[in-house]
Amino acid sequence: MLPNHEEKLSTIKTLLLEFSNTLNDSLKTCYDGFKNSDMSYFIKAKDSLKNSSKLANKIDNEILTTLALFGAEAGDLRELVAYLKTTNELARIMDNINSFCKKIILSENYNKELIKSDQEPSYLCLSALKATQYIAQAIDSKDNDELKNIYTKVEIEESKTDDFYSVLQKNILSDLYAKHELTAEALHFLSAMRKFEKIADRSASIVKLMLFAKFGGKMDIY
Repeated sequence: MLPNHEEKLSTIKTLLLEFSNTLNDSLKTCYDGFKNSDMSYFIKAKDSLKNSSKLANKIDNEILTTLALFGAEAGDLRELVAYLKTTNELARIMDNINSFCKKIILSENYNKELIKSDQEPSYLCLSALKATQYIAQAIDSKDNDELKNIYTKVEIEESKTDDFYSVLQKNILSDLYAKHELTAEALHFLSAMRKFEKIADRSASIVKLMLFAKFGGKMDIY
C-alpha cells in the first residue's frame, strides 16, 4: 500500500471517530436532560449537531477521493466500502438524535413527569448512549476477538432498548386507555423515545461493519 494511501485511511478513521464522539456527546447531553429533569438539555443536544452534516460530507469526500486517486486492493476496498456505509449509519444516528430532540420538545407539557432519572425513558436513553460508546471502540479495534466481544455488548444494549421501549409503550397506552384519551403530545413522546431503539440498532450495524472491514466475511446488515 502506498504511504499516501495509508495516510488517507488514517485520516478517514480519525474523522469517523470525531463524528462518532460528537454523536456520543450529544446523546450524553440528552441523558443529562433526563437526570436533571431539564428540557433545555435537549435543545443543547440538538444544537451540538449543527456542523455534523458537513462532517459527514467531508468523510464521504475523503473516501471517494481515496478511491479515485489510489484505487484499492481487495482488503483496502472492503475497508473503504465499510467506512462509506459507516458514515451513512452515523448520519442516520444524527438524524435520529435531531428528531428525538424536536419531538420531545413538542411533547413538553405531557412528558414533564416522565423526564426523570428513575423511569423507562431514562433507561432507554442510557442504553442507546452505551451502544454508541461502542462505536469508537470498534473503529479503533484491531483485534478480531475484541471486536466480536464489542459486538456482543452492543447487541445487549440494543436488546435493552427494545425491552425498555416495549414497557414504556405499554404503560403509556394503558394509561391513555384508562383515561379515554389519546393526545398528540403522547404520540410525539412515544415517537421520540422510539428513536433510541433505532440509534442502538444503527450502533450495532456499525460494529458489524467494522468486523467486515477488518476481517472480511459477509456484510449482511441490511
